[in-house]
Amino acid sequence: MRYIFIQAVSIQGELLFFAGSPCNNRLRPVFTLNIKYKNILNWLIVFLQKISSLEISNRKAYHEYFFEGKYIAGLVLAGTEIKSLRAGKASFNDSYCYFDKGELYVKSLHIAEYQFGTYNNHQPMQERKLLLNKRELRKLEAKTKEKGYSIIPLKIFLTEKGFFKMEIGLG
Repeated sequence: MRYIFIQAVSIQGELLFFAGSPCNNRLRPVFTLNIKYKNILNWLIVFLQKISSLEISNRKAYHEYFFEGKYIAGLVLAGTEIKSLRAGKASFNDSYCYFDKGELYVKSLHIAEYQFGTYNNHQPMQERKLLLNKRELRKLEAKTKEKGYSIIPLKIFLTEKGFFKMEIGLG
């Protein structure tokens, strides 16, 4: 039976954790924790929240450009690239997006090689394809053909489903 965390209650100097299964509504006491370890528990909760909301941002772009619109695009990545991104090892130095045959790519995005990767490791500076709807791609391509517009990657973040997405800005 899988347990889903439901509630934590403080009773006489101890934290009592109750959990229940999704198929029935009964709560069962799972374990207790002495109050003196409460700070460790709070630290663990904050740490897990930071891991689940992984975000790498391009702070320099916000200072150099004014963005007219922002879009969320999917990234086509290899397995070792995902592991490096989860470790937070990416750099936006001089990265930009361009169109090639109607498809959008990001260039000069540095994702460090995975430390424990084998001969299957990825190239750190390779071009990566961005996934958008056709309508959005056509709109962006028309805007970039105008003078002075470019597409800049703003941040990479992890979704709740475990996919990495990139926020790009038209500026």
